Amino acid sequence: MNGRPWDTPVILDGAWRIANGQVPHRDYYNYLGDLPFYLTSLGMKLGRPSVAAIDYGNVVLMAAVALPAMAVLRRRTSALPAFLFSLFIGLLVITPKPMGDPYDYTDHAMLYNRHGEALIALLGTIVFLTPRPRCANSRADWAEAVLAGLVLTALLGCNLNYFVVGILFFGVACALGRIRPGWALLCVCSAAAFLALALALSKIPLSDLAGDYRMMSACQSFGSRLRGLAIQGVKSIWLLPLLLLPVWEGFLGEGERADQRQPSWRHILVIVVIFGSAALLLSSNCQIGEMPLLALAALYGAELIQRQAGATDENPF
Repeated sequence: MNGRPWDTPVILDGAWRIANGQVPHRDYYNYLGDLPFYLTSLGMKLGRPSVAAIDYGNVVLMAAVALPAMAVLRRRTSALPAFLFSLFIGLLVITPKPMGDPYDYTDHAMLYNRHGEALIALLGTIVFLTPRPRCANSRADWAEAVLAGLVLTALLGCNLNYFVVGILFFGVACALGRIRPGWALLCVCSAAAFLALALALSKIPLSDLAGDYRMMSACQSFGSRLRGLAIQGVKSIWLLPLLLLPVWEGFLGEGERADQRQPSWRHILVIVVIFGSAALLLSSNCQIGEMPLLALAALYGAELIQRQAGATDENPF
């Protein structure tokens, strides 16, 4: 490792404690989510207690995220974009370099950011990109609701900031009518059930988990969060017009099939929410640069253009 090696002992220490029977938040303070530690502990069982255990755990998470992402995307877009975006999500998990650091760095610092970006991209795909009509399947829809609940639980185990953005995505999708009430209820019940199962298996007291997260959130004031968001938003604002370009075609075509099109302001809102969430994550997490979540906005715009162009004989979502 030639980048930021000092984070690696933190991950290995937490994983080793778990492997020896200690419980996070109850037996020791943990300001991060527990997912990276449990993955590394699993890696120790698959291999041995060493730095390689982190990579073993990352490979497990890569498969657990990229494969469902491919299945979700194939209901929403064509084969090539589905493959490329699921590959992108998998590479987000396993790349051994903090986001924003030079590309010749190799280390496992800020591992939770990569896990969180991959999971939030999967959740955004589920709630914002509606399946194409020809892929309508009630069983698949209910399965995706359960998957979305599982992803929300994993986001809480990854980092509190990503969980908050996940709740934001879910709420915006509900407000825009992308999610049916029954689907939303199943998703919430799924998240609650998976959280209860995770706490029962890990023996983590919910009150201790909330206490550690509350202590961590108090390290940054609300005003400093707003300043950081404003700074990152200004730095990256030039990207927003590029992401909104596909919506312009929606304005041009609204008069042609108005009865079959959602108002373009809804597409604008989705793009703005994704952009704002990416800037918020960058400003509130310990990372220098890069906003992988913008790839979701680009995919959204590309699929919008494809559907509106009639290339797939599908109506815009």
